[in-house]
Amino acid sequence: MIAFVTDWLRLLDAHRRLFGGIVAVCLAAGACVAFLSPKQYRASAQLLPPMANGQTSQLISRLSAITGLENMGQHPGFAALYPDIAQSRGVLEGALAQQHAGRTFRFWIARQDSLTPREHERLLRWLKRRVEGYSNPLTGLITIAVTLKDPVLAAAFTNELLRQMDLFFSTQVVTEAGAKRVSIDARLREVETLLREGEDRLEDFLRANRLPEASPALKLEETRLRRDMEVNAALYVELKRQREIARVEEVGTTPTLRVLEPAVPPLVKVSPRRAIILGFSLVVGGIIGLAAVKLRQDLAAARHAGARDA
Repeated sequence: MIAFVTDWLRLLDAHRRLFGGIVAVCLAAGACVAFLSPKQYRASAQLLPPMANGQTSQLISRLSAITGLENMGQHPGFAALYPDIAQSRGVLEGALAQQHAGRTFRFWIARQDSLTPREHERLLRWLKRRVEGYSNPLTGLITIAVTLKDPVLAAAFTNELLRQMDLFFSTQVVTEAGAKRVSIDARLREVETLLREGEDRLEDFLRANRLPEASPALKLEETRLRRDMEVNAALYVELKRQREIARVEEVGTTPTLRVLEPAVPPLVKVSPRRAIILGFSLVVGGIIGLAAVKLRQDLAAARHAGARDA
């Protein structure tokens, strides 16, 4: 082992200019990357895990249909879905269209408001790589993070994503209880119309017939009108009761964002990591230098052997 190391040291000493030159070139290239690459800042927000309820599997299937995201049914719950929802087209486009510092987020990120369809798709793909999210398996806390060049813009866009996610849940995710409430509301409006029409018919009948008891036919007609009105009134009261129950159920089954800590402008950049880049460049330069020295030595030995054979 000592002899092997000694041989390599002698070889490096004999070709120190070649080895040093290659290492210097790699270090220079690494320094250019480390010091010329734009700084990137990651702003993150923390969310509390969603409340568990019996509608989770149904909501997951509805979210899958709305967002078009695949394999949603394999997730254990909403905590695992939040990062995917933050990267979905609807949420990203909604956030890009919002105002920030007098211009849209689209302008501050893409540096232009008007984009061609191809440029728009490219921007969305780029943003999806900049939006990250993960769930802590121990605490259940969910982290949504955005990495951009401007720390203030990164924090503002992260918080806007959270707002768009909450809006997405409240407007597009219709739970079973919500669908039930909508159906009850529609039926309630129908019954209310029938009840008012019945009241008007009874009122008109009583005005036209001051003494309906005097005629069996008029008395029968009054009884029928009152019966219809009472049935619709009872149905109206029951539907109103069911609607209030459905509203309570809907609040308990509709997912909502519970923000524990909103995003703030980060003070420390996440890239470029100059020390790591320079260290990696040094290692790569050393490996390439060793390979070049060994190759030169082998070529020199081959030429020497060929000259001796000749």
